[in-house]
Parts: sequence; C-alpha cells; structure tokens
Amino acid sequence: MLKHTKIYRLIIISFLSFHFLLIISTQCYNQGWSFFNYEILEKIDDNYINPYFEQNWCMFAPEPPQGNEYIILKFHSKSINSPLIDIHEQIKNNSFRNPFSLDQRIIKYMSECYNDIMINHTRGYTTEKLLQKSNGLLSILNYSKIVLTKQEKFLHQIAPHDSIKLNVYLINEPLSPFRKPSCKKKQYYFEIKNINLTKNMINNERASF
Repeated sequence: MLKHTKIYRLIIISFLSFHFLLIISTQCYNQGWSFFNYEILEKIDDNYINPYFEQNWCMFAPEPPQGNEYIILKFHSKSINSPLIDIHEQIKNNSFRNPFSLDQRIIKYMSECYNDIMINHTRGYTTEKLLQKSNGLLSILNYSKIVLTKQEKFLHQIAPHDSIKLNVYLINEPLSPFRKPSCKKKQYYFEIKNINLTKNMINNERASF
C-alpha cells in the first residue's frame, strides 16, 4: 500500500512539473525570446494552454481595464458599404435589463473571442494566418454571416455578381479619453480588412432562419 502511494505521488509530481514546464516555455515563446522560438511551442499554446488555462489578468490590479472592448463589423462590396455595426450593443442592452439572462454568457464569450484575436495578432500573423490560427476570429466570422442576413438594405443594393467583404474592428475605447494629453493621438482600434464572404455562406445562413 505504501509503495502504491509513493508511485501515485511520483506520477502527480511528474505531471505537475511537466505541466508548469510547458506553461513557462510557452510564456517565454509568447514574449518572443529567441531561445524558445520553436513551432511546437506554438502548437502547445494553441491546443493545450489557451483552451484550458488561458488567463486575462487585465481585470485585476495593478492593471485594471483601461477601456471598453468591443467589436464592430462593416460589410462592403465594390459599389456600396454597410453602416458600422456594433454587435455588442443589443446584447449589452438586454443584459442590463436582466443580469441573469443568457446574454451575460454571450458577452463573456465575445470577450474571449476578442482576447484570442488580439493574442494571435501580437504574433504578427497576416489575415489569412489569423483565420487559420484564431478560433475567436472564426467565431466572429460565423456570427457576422448571421448579422449580414439582417442587413436587408445593403443586400438589396449590391450587384447580383458582386462579392461581399468584411472588415472587423476591435475597439478599445478609453474610459477617460482626456485624462492624458497623448490620448487624443492614440489609435484605439485594430482593423482586419477584406475578409471574403461568399454567396454560398450567406445563402446557407438565410436558409437556417
């Protein structure tokens, strides 16, 4: 019995040691340290660390949130642009009316999508690479197809054979924009341009309603 206890203890210690070694290694990789510049660490980060152990420390001191983070969409073709669409606005209004509604979970999920996109953006990925690596961006892209089906005026005005593209704006709006003199000159958004939306995607989303 004592022998089995020692074996279990050794297994647990080994697992925890290996786990924290992966945590430290991927953190060094994300910091851009050349000694840890291995593709396998990126795969471990994407498939093990982020899905299960990702943390966003911005909600805690000493680095409290500096602004409101949300996502805006804009659809466009060669001849016409849609208005800017704040996909958080209606969900936030619903959550204010009922703090125990499902909308609270949707807001949290969108926040995680925002964080995932920004984490991958800091790695210097192109739009094509972001679409491959960022599950958050893929989730927003899928949601945007539903949003597009509601833009009846825009859809009626585009040419029959015109392609539709999507711009995604990740906004970090300062809570006190005039607290510092330099705030006026700073850009508070990150833009992902010209994501293609095919007509098959749009028609499939329309058929589901």
